[in-house]
Amino acid sequence: MSGRRFALILVRNERSAHASAAELGRLTGELAAWVAALRRWRLLVTAGAAAEGDQGAVRGCLIVAASDALSARSLADSCSAAAGHRVTVLELDAVAAAVPVPPAAGRSAA
Repeated sequence: MSGRRFALILVRNERSAHASAAELGRLTGELAAWVAALRRWRLLVTAGAAAEGDQGAVRGCLIVAASDALSARSLADSCSAAAGHRVTVLELDAVAAAVPVPPAAGRSAA
């Protein structure tokens, strides 16, 4: 694993908060497949989920390796599209660490 490190903070969006059991199952499967792909591509450094029973909006945090902020934002956008989450990207290795990485030009935040 090489590259800079970024935190991807997964936040539940309104769509998933009001989804049916079948929709939640599908979203969970897509999120699991997305995390498995990050692992397979050797981009996932570590991951953590919200505590069991936690009803807060933040559902988890992934630490990923990416070559630059745009690549990290692209990873986040692929999760947002796949699993119904809004994802905030924070660069961990920058001089101004923990500064949010804005959505790519022409894309809106999920």
